[in-house]
Amino acid sequence: MTVFFILGSNPSLSTAEILSVLPTDSFDILQVGPKVLVLEVSDDLELPGLMAKLGGTIKIGRIVAKDIELSTEVLSELMAKTAAERSSGGRATFGYSLYSVSMSSPTKTAIRLKRCGMETKRRLKESGLAARWVRPTEGTALTSVSVAKNGLTGDDGTEFVMLTSGRGDRGMVGITSVVQPFEEFSELDYGRPGRDTFRGMLPPKLARIMLNLASVTSCSTVWDPFCGSGTVLTEALQLDVTAIYGSDLSPQAIVDARRNVEWLKDKHPSLDISKVKLFVADASMQTREIPNRTVSAVVTEPFLGRPRDGYEDRQELNRRLNELTDLYAKSMMASKSILTNNASLVLALPIYLDRNHNLMGVDLAEIAGHDYHFKPLLNEELTISLGGQPGPNGGLAYGRSGQLVWREIVRLRRK
Repeated sequence: MTVFFILGSNPSLSTAEILSVLPTDSFDILQVGPKVLVLEVSDDLELPGLMAKLGGTIKIGRIVAKDIELSTEVLSELMAKTAAERSSGGRATFGYSLYSVSMSSPTKTAIRLKRCGMETKRRLKESGLAARWVRPTEGTALTSVSVAKNGLTGDDGTEFVMLTSGRGDRGMVGITSVVQPFEEFSELDYGRPGRDTFRGMLPPKLARIMLNLASVTSCSTVWDPFCGSGTVLTEALQLDVTAIYGSDLSPQAIVDARRNVEWLKDKHPSLDISKVKLFVADASMQTREIPNRTVSAVVTEPFLGRPRDGYEDRQELNRRLNELTDLYAKSMMASKSILTNNASLVLALPIYLDRNHNLMGVDLAEIAGHDYHFKPLLNEELTISLGGQPGPNGGLAYGRSGQLVWREIVRLRRK
């Protein structure tokens, strides 16, 4: 089975997450681009279940034509036939999206295929169906919101996804099976009662990605030693891990985290929140709240430093980063005894942008010391193909233009 993934706002992290979740020997990479990943996978891969686990993927679907002429005549025939087969009750709703699997834009292909939707609609009407064509509000692709709201993954709807390399007039065509549950993630981000906008909060999607990069399973015991308002904890709870520990130096953070865990339980009564243990603790000091050799995954965004104003010179930024390096190194030493052998650690470390927009980071080698080793999230070739930006320590950079503090997502293993 050939499957396509439409990737989120950070395609490198999205791809790293997908490849971490799938068993190593269960896929082959066929195509990769700034917005798209195409894999050959086993036929028994359950796509809705996979989407429910992921945090960084927008759409997942099956490829139905691997090498097809991207022309109005050929595509309208394929779309009309397929939409008719999937329809019921005498009506069919369809839409299509164009993505590039190379660095070139799909705009030229979209212009060439501008009559494709109307031609498909005409063919469907000639076959006796009431047809509706859903068009993108901007760009060449439908959003996941539009796909969901217009029922394009339901019984009477179809979203066709066309993948072009920008070279020649041939490409792939797929059908979207499932889209990201955007309303659930939005509620987790903005609806939770315990919020600390001053300290900043890890986005739920990024927390989910980081947990998957740590390869957590139902057998995992997860610890967030800088838990803040508990985003990692609530995401781990939804992944049904065995045990969850959350600690923070701030008593108010623990209050907020507990409120958010209880709020999630109210939303999803089947969740077992007794597996979540919260306590106040200094991450740089060894804790007695967690038994030795029990934690198999540490997923955390530590303290990223004092708020910035953008006027700091490189000397001041280096001084702050050195302080954070020292804090993180102490935390790693303090946590060593409670980690299992080969425990996975996924950290969101700070990246500071100087006045010339150069990236500056902490010293990961000093933080890791002799007890941990670095595990790359993606190889360099894939990162380049996805248009990703490596962080100062070889991890993946996560941030937006205009931000003074980005994150670098890194993965370590306990030796």
